[in-house]
Formats: sequence, structure tokens, C-alpha cells
Amino acid sequence: MSFGKLWKQQITKSKLFTPLYIGLGVLVILYSFSFIPVYLGADDLSSAFQSIFSRFLLFIVYFNVSLIANLSVLHLQINDIAFTQSRKTWLQQACLQLFLVNLLIWITWLFSTIISFIFSSRFPALTSFATSFVLKSLTLFLSQLILASLCILLYFAFRSKLLTFIAAFLFNIICFALSLNELPSVIYEYIGMKNLLQEIATLFITTGIMIVILLCAYVTLMKKDIL
Repeated sequence: MSFGKLWKQQITKSKLFTPLYIGLGVLVILYSFSFIPVYLGADDLSSAFQSIFSRFLLFIVYFNVSLIANLSVLHLQINDIAFTQSRKTWLQQACLQLFLVNLLIWITWLFSTIISFIFSSRFPALTSFATSFVLKSLTLFLSQLILASLCILLYFAFRSKLLTFIAAFLFNIICFALSLNELPSVIYEYIGMKNLLQEIATLFITTGIMIVILLCAYVTLMKKDIL
């Protein structure tokens, strides 16, 4: 099955506007708007900007929304194996499913954050740190995709959404704890102010980690009996 056909299949079959996903979207919007008092109370534009990427709320709300959405949408079409005679189709399906749902979550967060800054009259904070905001936002999205890739790997390994959720949730906890202690934390590397080169390096490192996890998922898929 060609990539184009897979993309069309996932677009037409993905049920991304069910009550669950609408509820998760509303939660992300409320999460973004909850920062308006924080933006208003910030002493300067730098403080207002840094409050966007709150380590604690990303841990409690944002990544858990992403994790729930990942496991809800992850569904393998077993009949496609017989049709394509290739297990790679499953990996492509899983990647497209989770990419779509995480893209929707991220876009919802992005626009809600921009709107909340406009409402709080702190929009100059975004324009003053526009490059950093773009790089951090992209790294946040890639961090979501790392979590999504991990879900794919764990699901191929365990064939259990419950075990996948537990393991991925523990991964989030460990990354959060590492971030609190100012250690490399995989999905929280965009926290805090950095120079341009550091932001770009973080973006590439995050991309590399995601690719490695997907390669591990591919190897697991090829070697493990998951029927």
C-alpha cells in the first residue's frame, strides 16, 4: 500500500471528532487560557514568555492528554497485512494515526496560547521572543512525537494498551524528575531560556531520539509475533 493511500485511509477512517477527542481539545484550550492571569501578573515580557512552557503543567496536563489520545487512536488494521504482505504497513499506519492526533493537539495548544497572549495584552512577549517561541514550540511537538513513538514501540512489544500506558506514564514521570534536577530529560529539554544555537541543537537532538525509537519499533515489529 502506497504512502498516499495510507494517508488517505487514515484521514477518512480516523475518528478524531468523537466526544473523547473534543473533550481533550477543550482541556488543552482551558490549559492555555489558564495562563492569562500568569501573563498579566508577570513582571516583564521575559517572565510572561517563559511561563508558556510550565514544566509542571506540561507534565500534569499536556503530555497526559497526548498519551490518552495516542492510546485511544492507536489501532492496527490486521487485514492490511494480508493485503500488502508487509508488516511495515502497521508501522506506517501507527505513525500516521499518532501524528494526526498529536498535530491536532499541538495546533489547538498553539492557537490557544497565541489568543491567550492577545487577551492578556502580552502579545509583545511573543513578538519579542518570536524565534525562540517557534523553536520551543516545534521541540514541544517533537517531544509529543517521542512519546507517541514510544507508545508505538511499547504497543508492538506488549500488545497491551494498559501496559503501554503504564510504561509511557512512568517514562513521563522519570523525564519530569530529571528536568526538575536540571538533568537531560528527553521531553522537557525546551524548558528555560537558551541561546539560538542551543535551541536548534535541542530540536535536532529531539528529532534524532524520535527516529531511534521508531527504528526500535520497526525492529520489534519485524521480530515479534504480534498477531
